[in-house]
Amino acid sequence: MSTVNEDIKPLTYSDTIVVLGGMEDVSKNNAYDGLQHLSNFVKSNTHTNIILTTVPHRHDIPDWSCVNSEVKTFNRKLIKLMKPHKHVFVVEIDLDRKPSTKHGMHMRNSGKEKLAEKLANVITNIFLKHEQKISLCWKFDNGNEDIESVSSTEVNKADTSELVNADS
Repeated sequence: MSTVNEDIKPLTYSDTIVVLGGMEDVSKNNAYDGLQHLSNFVKSNTHTNIILTTVPHRHDIPDWSCVNSEVKTFNRKLIKLMKPHKHVFVVEIDLDRKPSTKHGMHMRNSGKEKLAEKLANVITNIFLKHEQKISLCWKFDNGNEDIESVSSTEVNKADTSELVNADS
C-alpha cells in the first residue's frame, strides 16, 4: 500500500480510483480486515474520487453456503460504511449465473463488459458537469402561477442511484 499511496498523492477530483475486490479474502474470514483497510484507504484519500465494487456472488457453491452469506454481509457493510463519504461511489456487482464461467467462480467476457459499462456510467456521472434547469411552479394567494428556473451543476450520488443500492 505504501507505493500505491505515493502514486495516489497527486490525484485530484479530476481523477478517479477504481477498486475491484475479490471474493477470496471474504471466503477466508478476512472480511473485517478488508472493510478496515478500505475504510482507512477512503479516509486517507479524500482528495480524489473513489469507486468501490461489491464482491460478486459465488456461483460455484450453493446460495445458502456460509461463503455466500459472508459475501452478502460484507457487501451490506461496505455500502453502509461508505455512505457518509461524498467522494466514494459503490457499484454493486449483482450478476446472475449467466455471465459466469462454467465452474461459476469467474466472469465471462459478457460479465466483464456489463461491469465495465456500470463503471463507465458512474465515471460519466461523476464528471458530467452540465447545467440542469428545473422548473418550479409557485402558486400565489391571488391564484396566479409564476414559473422560476433553478440551475444546478452539482453532481451527486443521486445521479447513480440505479447503480448503487444502499438498502441491501
